[in-house]
Amino acid sequence: MAGSPDELALVQRCVAGDAAAWRSLMERYGALVAHAVRQTLLRVLKHADPAQVDDAAQAVWLSLCADACRRLRGFQMKSALSTWLTVLSTRKALDYIRTEMRKGSLRTVHLDGEDRDLLKELQSPEAEERFSMDEVFVLHEALEKLPADDRLILKMYYLDGLSYRSIATALQVAPNTVSSYLLRARDKLKKCITEGSGGVS
Repeated sequence: MAGSPDELALVQRCVAGDAAAWRSLMERYGALVAHAVRQTLLRVLKHADPAQVDDAAQAVWLSLCADACRRLRGFQMKSALSTWLTVLSTRKALDYIRTEMRKGSLRTVHLDGEDRDLLKELQSPEAEERFSMDEVFVLHEALEKLPADDRLILKMYYLDGLSYRSIATALQVAPNTVSSYLLRARDKLKKCITEGSGGVS
């Protein structure tokens, strides 16, 4: 869903330095930013310390102010402002995790499979490029094109950080079924991303 003229007007007022507009932006979207940060921390680290959530969320707002609001000026209504801020918050939370891992301040967690692979990517020098704003935006856009059932299971696993067992309980299916559902949904997501970037399926 594209952004609205009202959202663009609010962003433009913020860019112009309108203090009331900034207050309105933070009041309207503060909870959304915190939620996106918290879910990213939960997904990657399996825990979300309130202080870490606050620090990462603060980094989101600071990034919007930096360089004369350069990032905020990049909002062009291609998506709703809420979606745009969710993408930005996810990206900044990943940046925060990567920075804290380099500093050694995050506690060790025991992960399996894809989660371990994700942490390896976060630690690599090329991670900044791999987790680009455009890539995360494409992911969110592709999710919106999927059938509701596929979108739900991907959201539960990747965004909400639920385990196979928790998803199975919520959907009232066997854990093995969750695995097959996820595989099917991921295949559809890859197809949507490929088609969205001009590739062929």
